[in-house]
Amino acid sequence: FNNIEDPYRLKKRIQGEWTASTAGGCSNNKATYGNNPIYQINIEGNGQAQLLVELRAPKDYNNGFDIICVETNAEKPFNKTTSGSFRPGYSALEISVPCGVYNIIPCTFSAQQLGHFFLDIGSSVQSTKIARLK
Repeated sequence: FNNIEDPYRLKKRIQGEWTASTAGGCSNNKATYGNNPIYQINIEGNGQAQLLVELRAPKDYNNGFDIICVETNAEKPFNKTTSGSFRPGYSALEISVPCGVYNIIPCTFSAQQLGHFFLDIGSSVQSTKIARLK
């Protein structure tokens, strides 16, 4: 047996909240989706990065997140990708992307579901910056 290598050199936990003004729901809710919190990841460098994004929210809510590619030093791997089907309490996505700038939008399936959440981000590139845009 060998040790399992952890590729994530940077790990960050963000505590966020969906409030009456930021609980926009999923992209099916066209009028309110833009109200959701947005976190921007800037992965510095020229190569590829491994990302792990996890969203922990109240189990009463089906949640998920979208990742939007803002810009890269290579060809865009996607314009927008998702964590997949909305799940109660927890959603995760592990993805390999070129270094660049990505927005993460955590959301619940339905609008106006208020509560706290944790957004955990792991990156294989140490020089990764994370900021809340709104």
